[in-house]
Amino acid sequence: MGVATHVYVNGPPWPEPPGPSLELLVRNLDLDTVRSKRLMDRLLEQDGTEFARNAATVLKNDCESRGARYLLGLLAARGLLAPVLCDPGFTLEQALGLARAASGVAPNTDLLLARGLTESLDVADDPGFLACAARVLEILAEISDVSRVFPALVRLLRHPNPHLRSKTVLTLGRVRRSAQWVRQRLGDEDSRIRANALESLWDVDTEDARELLQSLVQDPNNRVAGNAILGLYRLGDVATIPEILRLAGHGSAQFRSTAAWLIGETEDPRFAESLLEMLRDTDATVRRRAFWAFSRLRTAAAKAAQVAPCRMAARLRVPSAGCEEEKDKKRLLLAVTGHNGWTSPILLPTQLVLSEDGKTVTHYRVSEKPLAEALPVVFLLPASNARWAREAALACLPWKRPCDLWACDFYRQDVAHEAGGNDYFPHFEANADLIQSAFARMPLRFQPRDIWRAIRRWVHPENASIPENQQLMIIGPVQSRGTASEELVDAVRTARAFVQVIASGRDPALEDFCKKVGGLFRMADQADQSAAVAEAYIQQLARYEVSYQPVNAGTRTLKIRLHGPSVRGETEVRLEG
Repeated sequence: MGVATHVYVNGPPWPEPPGPSLELLVRNLDLDTVRSKRLMDRLLEQDGTEFARNAATVLKNDCESRGARYLLGLLAARGLLAPVLCDPGFTLEQALGLARAASGVAPNTDLLLARGLTESLDVADDPGFLACAARVLEILAEISDVSRVFPALVRLLRHPNPHLRSKTVLTLGRVRRSAQWVRQRLGDEDSRIRANALESLWDVDTEDARELLQSLVQDPNNRVAGNAILGLYRLGDVATIPEILRLAGHGSAQFRSTAAWLIGETEDPRFAESLLEMLRDTDATVRRRAFWAFSRLRTAAAKAAQVAPCRMAARLRVPSAGCEEEKDKKRLLLAVTGHNGWTSPILLPTQLVLSEDGKTVTHYRVSEKPLAEALPVVFLLPASNARWAREAALACLPWKRPCDLWACDFYRQDVAHEAGGNDYFPHFEANADLIQSAFARMPLRFQPRDIWRAIRRWVHPENASIPENQQLMIIGPVQSRGTASEELVDAVRTARAFVQVIASGRDPALEDFCKKVGGLFRMADQADQSAAVAEAYIQQLARYEVSYQPVNAGTRTLKIRLHGPSVRGETEVRLEG
């Protein structure tokens, strides 16, 4: 007669071992809680190692039932959760899920795991144990406020195994995130510990952290130098760009391999050409890393293609008079806004890629400048047959900030310089509906002026109601008559008004006027007028100033691209000379 193995819920007691399996106990916990728990305890007391092994098998198929949750809590309380989490049948993600579930049952799970690790101080360098300890550290970094387990884990810094110490340094460093704490670890002879200590400073934007990372960019160890460079790159330090290129051409294969890893981590397309060289490297490790990095770049580009592009606009800035430092540099103002609105993403300087005729600019600087609290903008539109000009101006409304003020004025193309006008003066408006009404019609009894007089009344010093630093946007086939007087040029400069002309044809007088007052004159076909006006308007929202050393003195066009996990965009700037 065989031994009965079925479960009696309300009948005779279970037979003595061999008895029901752990899987059966977990499944029947809801039916007979007391007996199931008692028999689980008996199985655990008989052989804890075998119990943990069977528990791992059970939890692979069931980790959500009441019985499974009880089992996780029991494992945590008896110090057997770590062997289960380190079972090779569980991926790290699955192990994390089990640890989180155990924390829901036993809130002190993280403390129990940490205390179990400290017992390793008396354990020899067993490879299986060390691999398990490394996984538990990774899990604690995810499921725990590591400050709770910090005192326990600090003891691991005295463990003889450098690999375990390096993992501990990384885990604890992410809690401290302190340059001073990292400095204390840099005296260790093992480069992995020094490198992991630096990794804990990634994304820590303090002066001390920056200084420490910068001091180790030239470290003789490739891992330490690589982690220092990546930490600075993630903070937006553009000085890391030539450093990555330097490592890509390093005489040591280890440093070239680190360069490929850095490129893959940054997902920066400007380094694609360097990767092509590394794909032909004589060292197999370098080639393998370069292939991995190329895969990261392709994946990042595919993701970016799904993101709506930002609107970007840039213009050259005139160098300060007498400033020798800027003599050989180009300076430009850059605006970046949302695709359909004025909201501007916060950018890191390393997210900008500059190139002249396909040659990457590796040395540049980016500074952020505050935007005006309220931007006064005056649109000067042709009075006759100007529907397209009005539509082009109103197409800028999505990029108008709620605080910005707009005014609309009109000029005539068929009047001489001496033509006059009445005393009507348009008002600045912030409300979009009132702006559209003002643009839709000219007031009755209004006699438009010629273009010069229209400009003059918006910059004349006697008009106290005109704000300084206003933006004058002149739209249309102006066909101005005569030329601007020196008095008008001086008035524009005194008012610090910025003049932009978007015309469908040449106008030598206005072009000369723009040069004298530091304005911009651009031509655009009527079909492209709206896009040109929108770009001109967005330029006024420039919050970044970029200065760079030209690659080629004869280059006429600079391309600026934006790359990042959630941003993309592109624009071009025509260069002078």
